[in-house]
Amino acid sequence: MSEPKHPAKTARHRAKAGASTLAQKIGAATRIGRSRARHLAEQLRGGFHRLEPAKARPYVPRAAFAGLVAAAVITTGFNVASAADEPVGATAAATAVAPDPTRVAQDDQATRNKDRSLSQSSGDATLKESKEKAEKEAREREEAERKEREEAARRWTLPSDAPVSDVYGPRAWRGGEMHAGTDFAADTGQDNKAAYKGTVVQAGWNGGYGISVTIRHPDGQETLYGHNSDVVVSVGDEVETGQTIGHAGSTGDVTGPHLHFEVHIDGAAIDPVPFLREHGVDI
Repeated sequence: MSEPKHPAKTARHRAKAGASTLAQKIGAATRIGRSRARHLAEQLRGGFHRLEPAKARPYVPRAAFAGLVAAAVITTGFNVASAADEPVGATAAATAVAPDPTRVAQDDQATRNKDRSLSQSSGDATLKESKEKAEKEAREREEAERKEREEAARRWTLPSDAPVSDVYGPRAWRGGEMHAGTDFAADTGQDNKAAYKGTVVQAGWNGGYGISVTIRHPDGQETLYGHNSDVVVSVGDEVETGQTIGHAGSTGDVTGPHLHFEVHIDGAAIDPVPFLREHGVDI
């Protein structure tokens, strides 16, 4: 014959079974974790049913049960929408991979500083390149100008802007008399200019040349400018190519105003036209 069941054990067994069922209902209704649903169920069961064998378990209506579940959720701090219902491993993983705002800000600042440094370096390189290019162009211009000055210094120029009226050689109309220079049909007062730089070695009256100027040039040649109405240089003056030395006139053995121009090499007169052409003059 079996022993009669102890009332207290029987009551505890029913309570445990009821709590398990209640936990399933709470879990289904609230979608919270299984362990938390069981804990909540035990609290609810303990609140309205004590494990006393002499008392019958009271009946709880469905509406009251729902209210108690809601109140229990609020009072016990369980939030079905919170991250607390997530497994501990998932929360730890999320925490482990979460970026550090301070580190992110530092990395961003470092990236900006690097970009700024690269941009500044590029700008400095461009500026340096532009400066070097400008300096090179300036040097090239200066060199070109220097060469131009040197070339110009080696070039001669026309002694007058007037057209040529007579050439070097014998004159048939004067019985074959030798004409030792080239004449320019300059009007009285028109500028007579140094054909090339040099030193004035004669200035003033000079026989049949009338008022004349003679210039000795660096290479040893001499040029003579005759029949001036007046001169504006003196013996010993240094003159530059193209500088005005006097003005055309009709002094000396002439038939009218003009410039008589001669070129002497080693004391002998030569034809001025080929000589000037050899020295870059368009005549």
